[in-house]
Amino acid sequence: MARERSASAKGQLASDITKGIRAMRARIKTLLDLLAGPLSGLVVFLLTTGAGFLDYKGRIALATFAWVVMWWITQPLPWGITSLLPMAIFPLTGIKDVNASVAMYGQNVLFWIVGVVVAGYAIEKSGLTARIASRLVRSPFFKAYPGRLLFGYMLTTDLISMFISDAATVAMMLPVGISIAEHLDQKGTLAGGAGLRSTFALATLYAAVAGGIATLAGVPHNAVIASFLVRQGVEVSFLDWSIIGMPFSLIILLVFYLIVYLYLLPPGYKDQKLNTTIAMSNGERVVPLSKEEKNVLLIFGIMIFLWLLPGISNIIWGYESTIAVKLNMIFPIWIVPIIGLLLFFMLPVDLERRKFILEWQDFVNHGGWNVALLATGGCVLGNSLQEFGVISSLVKSLPLTSISLFILIPVIYLVLLLLTNFISGTAAVTLICSVALPVVSHYGYNPLLFGVSLSSLGLGIWLPWAGAAAGTAFASGNITIKQMVSAGGIASVALLATVIILNILYILF
Repeated sequence: MARERSASAKGQLASDITKGIRAMRARIKTLLDLLAGPLSGLVVFLLTTGAGFLDYKGRIALATFAWVVMWWITQPLPWGITSLLPMAIFPLTGIKDVNASVAMYGQNVLFWIVGVVVAGYAIEKSGLTARIASRLVRSPFFKAYPGRLLFGYMLTTDLISMFISDAATVAMMLPVGISIAEHLDQKGTLAGGAGLRSTFALATLYAAVAGGIATLAGVPHNAVIASFLVRQGVEVSFLDWSIIGMPFSLIILLVFYLIVYLYLLPPGYKDQKLNTTIAMSNGERVVPLSKEEKNVLLIFGIMIFLWLLPGISNIIWGYESTIAVKLNMIFPIWIVPIIGLLLFFMLPVDLERRKFILEWQDFVNHGGWNVALLATGGCVLGNSLQEFGVISSLVKSLPLTSISLFILIPVIYLVLLLLTNFISGTAAVTLICSVALPVVSHYGYNPLLFGVSLSSLGLGIWLPWAGAAAGTAFASGNITIKQMVSAGGIASVALLATVIILNILYILF
């Protein structure tokens, strides 16, 4: 008995020691993550002090940039909170006063992202996404063969992701995809083949990434790219972006579909004709649109109309016409999400009970504030680097005449593709835009084509921690790390090759 108590005490002591070591390691890691930011900034400031190509303000701006990027990578604080660092550092170091520092955060991108994310949540909350997905995968054409059904599902996910963030689309569509997999094969796997669950989970991720490229309302960093383009003197309308983004999106979707079909779909399902039906929550019964769904459709239709109106007016009356100029001035792309946001809180679902499409808590909990502040902080840093001469000094110091454009562009794309698998896609795109966009503009390369290409490569699909969308897909429990890395590696290489080929074709034709 005494021996058992002694053994138990030793076991408990060993367990306590292990827990203590883990806690100590966690504290040390947190401390190192916190110190990494200011140390990075200090190193950059000291290294540039004697360089002679930057003044004091430029060195502070570059050091702040290094500090913020390091904290975006190590994440000792939420991205959004880290993005507020310039608001504190600039007044403390004397390069801007408090009012000017706070005013830097009045960026268009802030309420664009909040408005678009909340609009996406309203569509999800009303049940419209589930209805759209259900109707498409029930189509006789798509559900005849597994390959067609897979394509129909990926096409649906792609279409939804054109107007809703990639991570939200993955979260919404994954249950639908897993339901389809379970009905095709109750076990979800075939001997010697990849599991159907993992097939549809990865298909969801890839399709959501492809769809987010198509419009400015897709992935959050599209708005960041548009903001940087505006500072380069390139006005981007919703239609302008979609003219390039839509073909990119659909071609990349097709490439991803071929990878999923050829590499992930179990061989026994490729040519098998389906005799099964996809059972949804309402069975075969078609439920009429609810008042909430009708209101959401109305608001979303108004938003799309206002986004397209300036571009259509440019086509009909010409860019220099009085009507087109006034419409572009009255309805810039940035104001549409704010109009939609107001309408979501104004149109009632049940007026008697004062129930509206969205409530205050929806705005607080589903506003995407962390990503919105991250994007805003990225724009602030980009503006600061430009204002204090960092970008111009960098451009002048680069041997532009000795670097071939056909080498520079693919290298930039490759760097972004690798970077976005280790830090936030928005942070990676912000970093690349800050440094590369002025350089590319110097060459006279099409800035909008470059921006859409950055959007295409700015979402990681290779690693589980590559971003919110990848993390959401992996967290479903239907994908192993081996499957994600192997399939993601192939998909990433194919994505890079596709983007480069599309750039070449666009330039040639």
